[in-house]
Amino acid sequence: MRVVVATACIPFAPARERRLAAGLRDAIRARGHEADLVILPFRPGEDEEAQILGFRLLGLTESGGAPIDRLVTLRGPACIIPHPAKTAWVVEPHPGPAAPWPPNGPAGPRPAELAGLREARQVRPASLAGARRLREAHGLSVAPHLYPPPPDGAPAGPPEGSSFAVLGPMAAVGRHALVLEALRFTPPEIDLVFVGAGDHGPLASLAEEWGFAGRVRFAGVVALPSCVAAVTFGVAQMSPEEGVLEAFAAGRAVVAADDSGAAAELIEDGANGLLLPPDPRAIADALARLAHPGGPARAMGEAARRTLAARRITWAHVAEQLLT
Repeated sequence: MRVVVATACIPFAPARERRLAAGLRDAIRARGHEADLVILPFRPGEDEEAQILGFRLLGLTESGGAPIDRLVTLRGPACIIPHPAKTAWVVEPHPGPAAPWPPNGPAGPRPAELAGLREARQVRPASLAGARRLREAHGLSVAPHLYPPPPDGAPAGPPEGSSFAVLGPMAAVGRHALVLEALRFTPPEIDLVFVGAGDHGPLASLAEEWGFAGRVRFAGVVALPSCVAAVTFGVAQMSPEEGVLEAFAAGRAVVAADDSGAAAELIEDGANGLLLPPDPRAIADALARLAHPGGPARAMGEAARRTLAARRITWAHVAEQLLT
């Protein structure tokens, strides 16, 4: 079978969609099929109607005189591309100013993208929260969700030290400020490493104002750094932040808000992580508990790693399901 994996991406933006598309292509090849990538630029807010028309006019039913048997799309508006055997793996972007889809607002997918999803033979959301929203808010018939596998390169070894990786884009201070404020109530040896795209200036100014500049570092878009555990307190999302799964792969527990959408789906409170109300004191208590030498960080991290296998969050499983 000949398969094309197609996705939209923003030029020079963090390359998550490229990694997922390449991982899926390689997994399809490992199953004995021919597979190739089509990565198409999309610039939100710049004459979107013309760009969407361009996606619709693409011909991906044959190449070199031979038919393309299956099209698998990842990121909108690639789902607009026509094909009689199209599967849409709806891997939404993280919230942020450069997201190709409106992240979680009432607008949801654009009308043309919804039409493209409705004509697909199969729609596979990237999370239970995403499946629920596409079904309830947009009336789509969706198949069971498929989480995206984490990237390689997770830090080896057991949890150690007193640093916590704070995950998520920094489009605004938002809930990152809650995690930062938690330092008021933690032992002075605990520090934070913020990992994610966006302007960290406002958050850095707040850390300076509160006297935490020496306990906070901004790493940008990098692999998960060495840490005791990961923290994510973003608003409800349709797909889990990539860093959550990366933390699990590294054997790190994840501390998350109990209303953090798809990220909270993966966490069994007290087993592979902690679910908390969005309150600085609750966050501080959790960080101190995990940083304690006799705390549960190691056992939770081991359970987190087992979560990936238990839920079959692997490229082999994703490729099998998308080609069904």
